[in-house]
Amino acid sequence: DDAPIAVWELADRIGAPHSLAEIGFEPAGTDVVVAAVTSAAPVNPRPVDDLAVRAVLAAAWAGGPPTGDPVAILEGAS
Repeated sequence: DDAPIAVWELADRIGAPHSLAEIGFEPAGTDVVVAAVTSAAPVNPRPVDDLAVRAVLAAAWAGGPPTGDPVAILEGAS
């Protein structure tokens, strides 16, 4: 029933990378990605702002299993 966990587990079973770090993304590139995404103004049910993009990138870079709302997690860390 939990699609994000199922996809993460599938990646684990087939040996696919779990994180942006594993595929060579460097945190130094975060500002470039944030600017590209926010300037594209994607249609999304939730606002796409700097904080949201940074939260998703941080979670994707870490590569752990999906655990909740990345924005709420990032806000709690600040």
